[in-house]
Amino acid sequence: MADVSLHEERQSHSYLIEVLLGGLSSWDGEHYLLIAEQGYKHETNLAFFPLYPILIRAISYTLLSPLLFMGVQMHSVMLIAGVTLTLIAFPMATYQLHKLTDLIYPHRPLLSHITVLLFIINPANIFMSAVYTECLFALFSFACIRYLIAGKTSRACLYLALSCSTRSNGSILCIFIAMYYLEGIVTDFKLTTFIRKSLSCISQLLLGLSPIICYQVYTAHKLDYNYTGILPYSYIQQKHWGIGLMNYYEVKQLPNFMLALPVTTLSILAVWQEVMDVYRTEPGGWSQ
Repeated sequence: MADVSLHEERQSHSYLIEVLLGGLSSWDGEHYLLIAEQGYKHETNLAFFPLYPILIRAISYTLLSPLLFMGVQMHSVMLIAGVTLTLIAFPMATYQLHKLTDLIYPHRPLLSHITVLLFIINPANIFMSAVYTECLFALFSFACIRYLIAGKTSRACLYLALSCSTRSNGSILCIFIAMYYLEGIVTDFKLTTFIRKSLSCISQLLLGLSPIICYQVYTAHKLDYNYTGILPYSYIQQKHWGIGLMNYYEVKQLPNFMLALPVTTLSILAVWQEVMDVYRTEPGGWSQ
């Protein structure tokens, strides 16, 4: 009878956790939890990069290991780990965004506070509480650009690699690193400078992209090299998720576009303002 009671108590603990936090693991969250618990057992899971599940598993077996000894089910423990990781990463990402804005606009401290406030109250921030990679990806992306602007390219490269270990979108950060070195080459164009900065740029981009390259090799191996197209990751995205060039732009995605509209609008206005500020200071601008 004691064993039965203990089993029921453990089941009730797991049930309570699932009731309280289960809604935060919907959609992609279930895939991340499954990968963290079982590894890449299913082909569909190969669409999700490994760093986030690795961290969930690490937290589960270290910080949350007492729950495992108490008999709480593994899935529930990893659910807590995923939510915990998200809730830690979000304020860290907010901090990096604040420091980044301060770095870009050192004489406009109020702008940093407004930027952070808009980041926090963004309607899409429901995903910043779920078992999703958004918080972690934002943290690494903001940190990468921050250290790049500060001229600390090695740290920027590290965060590029972490970003690429989290999501495929991390590869977009390569544009910022390439532009940073290109600006340095154009500003002080000498053969020695060109060679040195070009080699530094190429080496750091390769190091930053190495997680994506390694994951492509791993994905190809899991598929037994039986896939079509250039990249196995693109093959998985197309086959199981219907993701391809312009495939996302459908009428049924209209609610998601509306959800992203505030941030999209602010981004367009910010870019437009920056272009206008540059134009006004250039010879031939209308301020002349």
